[in-house]
Amino acid sequence: MTEQVPETLDEARRRFGGALRELRVERRLSLRHVARRTDCSPAWLSGLENGKASLRTWHTIGKLLEFYRVDPAELKLRWEELHARLYRASGGTEVEDNGSALLDLPEFQPVIPWRRTTSPTLRTMLDELSADVGRQWQGEHLLKAMPARWALTWDVADERGLVLPSGPEVFDGELDDAVEFLIRLPRHRLVLLGEPGVGKTVTLAHVVLGLLGRRKDGEPVPVVAPLRDWDPTTNSLEEWLAAQLVARYPSVRHPGRAADLVGSGLVMPVLDGFDEMPERLRPLALRRVNGMLRKGVPLLLASRAGEYRAAVRHRGGEVLAATAVADMEVPRLDAVRRYLLRSATAKLRPDMWDAVFDHLDRRPDGPLAAALSTPLMAWLATVRYVEGAADPADLLAFTDRGAIEQHLLEQLVTTRYHPTWVADRGPVPTRVRRPMTPTPSTEDATRWLAFLAGHVRRLDTSEVTWWELDRAVPRSVIALLGGLVFAVTVGAAIGLPLVIGGRAAEAVLWGAIGAVAAGSFGGTALLVLATARPALPSVVPVRFWRTHPPDWSRRPLWRHLADGLGIGFAGGLCVTGVVTAAVASTSGFDAALANGANAGLATFTAVAVARTVDYWVSVPVDGTSSTSPETVLRSDRTVALAQGLVGGLACGLAFGVFRGLSAGLAAGLAAAVTRSFVGGLDQGWSGVHVTAWGRFVLARLWLWGTGKLPLHVIAFLRDAHYRGLLRQVGAAHQFRHERLADTLRQAGTGVRSTARSDAPVDVEG
Repeated sequence: MTEQVPETLDEARRRFGGALRELRVERRLSLRHVARRTDCSPAWLSGLENGKASLRTWHTIGKLLEFYRVDPAELKLRWEELHARLYRASGGTEVEDNGSALLDLPEFQPVIPWRRTTSPTLRTMLDELSADVGRQWQGEHLLKAMPARWALTWDVADERGLVLPSGPEVFDGELDDAVEFLIRLPRHRLVLLGEPGVGKTVTLAHVVLGLLGRRKDGEPVPVVAPLRDWDPTTNSLEEWLAAQLVARYPSVRHPGRAADLVGSGLVMPVLDGFDEMPERLRPLALRRVNGMLRKGVPLLLASRAGEYRAAVRHRGGEVLAATAVADMEVPRLDAVRRYLLRSATAKLRPDMWDAVFDHLDRRPDGPLAAALSTPLMAWLATVRYVEGAADPADLLAFTDRGAIEQHLLEQLVTTRYHPTWVADRGPVPTRVRRPMTPTPSTEDATRWLAFLAGHVRRLDTSEVTWWELDRAVPRSVIALLGGLVFAVTVGAAIGLPLVIGGRAAEAVLWGAIGAVAAGSFGGTALLVLATARPALPSVVPVRFWRTHPPDWSRRPLWRHLADGLGIGFAGGLCVTGVVTAAVASTSGFDAALANGANAGLATFTAVAVARTVDYWVSVPVDGTSSTSPETVLRSDRTVALAQGLVGGLACGLAFGVFRGLSAGLAAGLAAAVTRSFVGGLDQGWSGVHVTAWGRFVLARLWLWGTGKLPLHVIAFLRDAHYRGLLRQVGAAHQFRHERLADTLRQAGTGVRSTARSDAPVDVEG
């Protein structure tokens, strides 16, 4: 750095911000334009240029310099010096020269004008992310996997000297030792290629757990991400990976913080299912991955061999820089033998597999040997014949590999849902994994799982989420029930005051008219909302004295206000028309119009306030708690009920004020009391139809009534996870293997197929 070091922290901030401002002014760009192109807030950019904004990581500043197309060397030195000064000002004593001290750097961010809070440091967030990933995979109780063997290949890999300067090129042993092979590589980058069924996914899981066990303070955290969900034409790998962190791990709940972790190289991508991406996107995906590798990050990627080689050799593809590529082999028969004998029951009855082993010796290339050579089928065999206490000699009756695999897949539900399985063979229940009481019958469990398998196929996804179950409910059902609720509440709001005044006949007449009008309007509105806007859960609890903390992704206030004003205007018009018509039958038109306008203005005010105020009453969940379906459901339910409470208070206050101005204090108080109850009911029930929790309530009732799912859906998902048919990924569940999902779909439709799938294998016990 050529210039004199500034003497004060404020001066360092101003110099750094002034340099950024000069770059922007030279290019004649506005703050709004730069903010839009770099995903930064205009207010933060303005504060940064004025030397007042909080500092972020070099990744965030680097995006600005990349947008300005300048050499970042000089400004990076200034940034590191500025971070060092801020670190010392916060109490630190030693600062590394490479700027890594930002991991310990507390950043003070204002939440409300009279209150300040300290956001978590990157180091703390990194440790919490490591704990989240560890809990996710350790909770799956992975079986001791078969011994694996793979050898480095060089036809689609970078130069040998960059990938492996020295050492063996073959791994042959237990998967728990595989992490040593990855660590020995200079850049810690490895692509695992294998045919369907060799255990690529379970290998990734074991390596992730091994890396977490050896991870030192400040080192990157391995995170598994399914590549089938990535579109490289719209997002870079860094952007997509940051979004995956926010969606799956509560410890990284801020998009800005997630981008900082990924951009700083503190997250190791463990990418599964490269072959599941559309063929046309694979070459571009390789180029995108290479763009991230240039920043020095480690990598672990799994794919089928043919698809990966074709993508690399495509004219738009390229080899991954300094990355080893290894071909995985199908497990040998001796490894299968050791695997089958590992269970405690098999050790007590070592002769139970004798007939199977004799058959394998006579026909090592037969269909039974081919079937049991895949980790999935070997695991299913232990489930059926060790846990289920059946005779493995049954397998000798099959002469086709597909029939053997279909038989083992079909017996999984039968074995795991046996009434005595939990007591005899089931793992110790935990908060996340515990059985359902009473145990579902095999027929019910098969029918419910078959529906879920068909549901995820229709949605073209791999995840079962409670907030998407409403998409299995006809939209007309939501509209009908919503219209009915609006009809009852509005009819009561019109008729109740008339009944109190001794005008029962008019109450029935005009209550019915109002109910028909409101039901038609409300049902149509909810039908449009249910069709046009998916209901996503809100993972925020309600707290009234804080606004959202910095970096929290949210809609701007004016968008909420616009929605509230629009819905309030439509509702006010409807109420004005109905009330005017009702009063005109007994009073003059002027009085009717005055009453209608009064009621319409009150409705407009109440609805607009209720639909806007929820923006201010929530903050993100505590990042120290693990995200689960139950956590997200409780949080979204809290927000939905709070919206109903706010709606009732707003409705009562608005009607009380407007009625009091026109008819006196006593009438105003009476209106406030009655309208608070009716308005709260109306706002609460309308929220049921437009929130994720509300639609889930409707969906679960409908699906229970039609026999497709049990009433306690969450408990059943947790039970299927406990029994090993599903696995939990954050707030979502996934089928253990695509073959299992296909088999269940066939059971649901009554179609049987022995076709083999080529999806990757995930083994659990």
